[in-house]
Amino acid sequence: MCYKNIFFIGIVIISILVISGCTDKTENITEEITPIPTLTPIPTQTKIVADDNSKSVTVNEHLQAIEQYMNNNENAIDVSYEELVSFVRIDQTDKILISPNFTGVDCAITLHNNAEEAGIKSAIVYYEDEFYYDYFNAFNTTDKGLIYISSEGDSDPEFPCNDDWEYKHLEVGKLMSMYHLYKDPCWDEWDTSMKTGILQLIDMIW
Repeated sequence: MCYKNIFFIGIVIISILVISGCTDKTENITEEITPIPTLTPIPTQTKIVADDNSKSVTVNEHLQAIEQYMNNNENAIDVSYEELVSFVRIDQTDKILISPNFTGVDCAITLHNNAEEAGIKSAIVYYEDEFYYDYFNAFNTTDKGLIYISSEGDSDPEFPCNDDWEYKHLEVGKLMSMYHLYKDPCWDEWDTSMKTGILQLIDMIW
């Protein structure tokens, strides 16, 4: 009778040890498995826009950022002032409303690319005065030399007039002036001009 009791107790002890060992191993396995985190894809930026809102970038970097969007035509040529005005008048860049998604630099790039496609050689200009900084275009005409033109649309969708302007007196340290590029009955006075500011810096890229 004693032997049977001892044998039974032994079996119980062994069973407890086996169960305890399995539990420990299961706990160890659970602790060793690290759950895989859920990865959120990072969206890639497909367009690099020139920095139009910060003067901390140097001029050369401004223009280098723009260069990749310039579609130059190797067959483009210089034209006369009259031919240039005719082209700009037909071009619709100034009809595109300015917005956070289409700024002054986009206007300059658009006019440049349209001109080059039409066979007219064009440059993009970056300037700063004491109040503002912006982009416009330059054309080396055959009869009047270098001409600076801005075709920057208005931000007001109710504004029906053309917004093609010519910059004059672009000399560092002197007051800049803007003039309507051509007669337009939409304006009260077609030759309206305005002073913009004293030019502090100007650079361009062809």
